[in-house]
Amino acid sequence: LNGLRVQELKGLCKEEGLATSGRKLELIERLLQRREALLQQAVDGSPRLSAPPGQALPTAIQSSAGSSAGAEPRPATTKGRGGRSRTRGRGRGAAAAGDASPTWEPVPCARCAVKYDRRLARFASSPKSFWCPACRFQIMDPFNAPPESKGILKCTQVEKAQLDFSLDLPELKLWRQQGLAIEVRMVNMGCSKVSQTWPHAMELLANGIGVLTVKPPQEGHKRRDVPQPITAGLRPGYNEISVRMEDSDVSSYALGLLLTQPRSNDELSSQVGRCEWAEAEARVRGLVAPRQQSRESDITCLTSDTLRLQCPISMERVKDPVRGVHCQHLQCFGLEAYLVSNRQMRAVNNRWICPVCTLVLRPPDLVRDAYVERVLSSVAPDVEEVVVKVDGSWESLAVEAAAAASPPEALD
Repeated sequence: LNGLRVQELKGLCKEEGLATSGRKLELIERLLQRREALLQQAVDGSPRLSAPPGQALPTAIQSSAGSSAGAEPRPATTKGRGGRSRTRGRGRGAAAAGDASPTWEPVPCARCAVKYDRRLARFASSPKSFWCPACRFQIMDPFNAPPESKGILKCTQVEKAQLDFSLDLPELKLWRQQGLAIEVRMVNMGCSKVSQTWPHAMELLANGIGVLTVKPPQEGHKRRDVPQPITAGLRPGYNEISVRMEDSDVSSYALGLLLTQPRSNDELSSQVGRCEWAEAEARVRGLVAPRQQSRESDITCLTSDTLRLQCPISMERVKDPVRGVHCQHLQCFGLEAYLVSNRQMRAVNNRWICPVCTLVLRPPDLVRDAYVERVLSSVAPDVEEVVVKVDGSWESLAVEAAAAASPPEALD
């Protein structure tokens, strides 16, 4: 926007239905606020904006808020002398519409399918693994998750070292009574992981008073970045927020202010799915068959057809066995032990790692395994592991537990 002339900015404001009076900085501010509104509507799931009949949304607005546009924008045109149409460019010498590069590079979020400008995201990995900032903020901390409605209060891509905006909180007093909190979260959009990442240094002021300070990491030490609550520093009604950052590339970050609600282990357990017997048995057969074939052909297999009944977290017999939907191992672990161990871990970015294969497994990524449940209920309490056969049956490794073996016909 800074590269546009005043008349061009006024044209964009007019097309967007905004006031055209004022200086250049005021015009830019109006357009930026409009862009923030577009982004917020995309976050809230509101209907996509449409331009007045016969007009297109301004190119600059589409470029900044591609997630709301949903399609590649067309260059805005104006009528020149003699009624000829000309493409609005970034000043003199702008390329013609047919030769110009796209004003934005849309990449759909793998979780919500909303399109985001890949250039703003600085995302270099496969587009299939891209998540928009709103989705990253929402799932970052399952123990303190946003409510289904009004969860994201502010979500914006950082463009410069200082960010100023207003935050209206008419229900703040009620939220405090309900035990809700407002947290600040940030992510580096160039990273494919969902992790809390602060810039090199940052200070957040609410109504002119500092409520959050992020100091530079000490030399030789890795800083532990975690979301920070700022509820105590806010007041009901309008709050003027100012964020000042120091980093070699501040524009690679996205900032979010979220209303969060503490979640109990029971609530998180309800998010876990279930893999019923038929599907679970078919999965086990598919995992065991290649291992048996490799054994017969004298090829060393790195995995095992042994199912351990001991939880790798609690080192006790597995209770409520779960695993990841996409995990490729027989071993399960106890759901309660998994939730408790993650809740005790202070480093948010180190949570939710499968204790067997290191996949990222938040509660919705888990399933209860009916096959392992049946094995646990059929063998003696002192049996710690069983050998799984190609047909899906299993046999205890305990010498005296021959009676615990399961013949193939017993599975039908």
